[in-house]
Amino acid sequence: MKALCITGADNATLADIAAPFFEAGMERSKPLQRESSIDFARWHQQVSDTLVNNKPMGKLWENIATDLILANLESDCWGWYEANSVNALEFWANLEPNIHFLLVCTRPEQELADKMAHTKPDSEAHGWLEQWHQRHQAMLDFYLKYPDRCILVDATDARRHLGGQLALAHEHWQLPLHAAAVEDQPRDVHNEPRQDQPGSQLASLIVRELIKSSNKDITGLYAEMQAAQYPLNQDDTSEPASSRLMDWLRADIDSPMLQSLLTDFHALHSAASQSQRLLALQSDQTNTARQLEQDLSSAKSQQQAANQLMQDARQENELLLLQLQQVQEELESTFMAKQSLEKNLTVASQQNEAGNQALQQARQAAAGKEQQHLQARTELTQLQQQKEDLEKRLNESTAKQSQAAEWQKQQEDTRQENELLLLQLHQVQEELEHYFLEHQKHQQDITELQQKLELYKRQGTAQYSTAKVTLMDDGQLQWQLTDAQLGGREWPALTITGQAKLSKTELTIHSDDQAETWVLNTQSTSRALSNAQFAMAQGLPKVLKGALERAPLAARQKKRWHKALDRLQLRLNQQPPRLLYSNVRLKHEQVNPDYEHLWLTLEQLSFNNTHLQSWSFRLSCAGLTPNEFGNQPKLELPEQDTQLLDNWFQESHDQFGNKLEVRFALPNAMDMGVWKRLAASDQRLLKTLIDQLPDILAELEQQGRSLQRPWADWQQVVADMQRITRTKTVK
Repeated sequence: MKALCITGADNATLADIAAPFFEAGMERSKPLQRESSIDFARWHQQVSDTLVNNKPMGKLWENIATDLILANLESDCWGWYEANSVNALEFWANLEPNIHFLLVCTRPEQELADKMAHTKPDSEAHGWLEQWHQRHQAMLDFYLKYPDRCILVDATDARRHLGGQLALAHEHWQLPLHAAAVEDQPRDVHNEPRQDQPGSQLASLIVRELIKSSNKDITGLYAEMQAAQYPLNQDDTSEPASSRLMDWLRADIDSPMLQSLLTDFHALHSAASQSQRLLALQSDQTNTARQLEQDLSSAKSQQQAANQLMQDARQENELLLLQLQQVQEELESTFMAKQSLEKNLTVASQQNEAGNQALQQARQAAAGKEQQHLQARTELTQLQQQKEDLEKRLNESTAKQSQAAEWQKQQEDTRQENELLLLQLHQVQEELEHYFLEHQKHQQDITELQQKLELYKRQGTAQYSTAKVTLMDDGQLQWQLTDAQLGGREWPALTITGQAKLSKTELTIHSDDQAETWVLNTQSTSRALSNAQFAMAQGLPKVLKGALERAPLAARQKKRWHKALDRLQLRLNQQPPRLLYSNVRLKHEQVNPDYEHLWLTLEQLSFNNTHLQSWSFRLSCAGLTPNEFGNQPKLELPEQDTQLLDNWFQESHDQFGNKLEVRFALPNAMDMGVWKRLAASDQRLLKTLIDQLPDILAELEQQGRSLQRPWADWQQVVADMQRITRTKTVK
């Protein structure tokens, strides 16, 4: 059994959103039949005030709620929609773990404008905002507590794409519904406010000022709600609701003027309502007058008909009097005829006996005809049975012909599949030849590496071909290394100059082939070093200590430098973990009107004790408009054969496949529901990756890669993600 609770908006909106679920096969909740019918709507009406005031509802209503669940237990998938269910979310979640929740979020400016248009002028507007904030804060807290059982959707988007939110719920919870039977066709939402309606500009101004003057963080809460919402249509290029809301919050208006605008708005609304009532009254009066004219015409027609009837009756009376006289004369003649008939009656009686005998003979003949009719009906029934048998045989023959046609189609499909397999076999053969050549090249590389390894083994523990250590006149020590293996790379020639003073150790590293010089000391941090420098620094003190063992130095000097290098190694070991890689590659740049991403691949990477040949992720941004970029950044981790995360899970899906998304929303919102589901080790990995994103993008820019969008825009997106992550994940 799976159940669905749809709540968060008014019942009219919820009814529209619930309609495709019922159409796809979800059963409506069954009421309890007791002395009176009790359904979910009546249950919420009874306990709503109790739940809002955090008071116990009592055993009676708790038992009724349990009975409502039991009444629907035999349904595979059932549900209900109710606005007051938002006050009972925690109760239903604890009562039954198989209940899922579709939480419908409304936009504050739309809800406030609608209430202003349908309530009395003395209503408290700030109370509406307080109710909106409390309701949506409760839904956000509930979503963060039960992210697997909840989906947040925007009411307007859900009513535009009724099939989209059905498919989303079906995908997340595998509801036994026929989601494909409901088409996701965009629909017009008729109750959206329009700027061309009377009073809409005044209502828009009042709504804007009410939101700005509220003591609640309306925009912040709405941004967090939007960050947690699931998009119902990736192709929707309309401007984000949060952008439309933020555009309103600019000008300032004092409180007296605000109250004056509110009074004018309600006066206009009252005048419009009165005009509507007058028009309706005028229409009723017109209809009444038209009906009276019809009744008068009908009365005149009836009077004329009555006069005609009276004239006809008078003529009929005169005719009846004349007929009465004729009847009297006929009675006299009839009496005379009666005497003649009595004489003839005796003769008729004799003739009647002869007629009875003829009637008996006719009845016997009719009985014979009835027997013949019954026999004919029996033969007709047999013929009908033979016809049904022939039709059955004809249907079986038609089915066999259809089956033969299906077999021919299957044979054709099999032939096409065989041709495709043959083509794929040729492609595989070509790939095998390519891989064979690659294998030969790799074998040659392995032979060369083995030769170098043998050279290193002959030289002991050193990871270099040659090493020269020289004590300088100023007391500094200089190492000159050739073919050194450090940080997963080979350095043909390195010159390291070191000095040790008290507790400070400093090394100046110069790479001849890279023409690069940099400094490493006990004050260096991992953030100050590049990825390649940090990877080299991890093993550098050990290599230098190994070279000291064979250097022509006094024992005191060797001991002094051993301690200095140990201090440097200890400082490096205390640095936070870093994501190390040999190369970064831009796999793909996606540019859509409302969405862009950079698909990046790190090669030869390691983190803590995990080492992979390659690993990919996407830096993306959604909700784009021609003038805005970076308001909704995302870090997308696609499903892949070698995964760097310890506990990756599928959170969403797009045209590129399954993925895990960490969503952000400016100015300071982050999807904490997904973040809390991550393992602690994966949270550390993603925080490290976000910290290193500026360096990764800088390396791509140094490679000469050009994008359709400036690199500075993507660097700003990364800076916003770093700021929000530090704020939201601090412990």
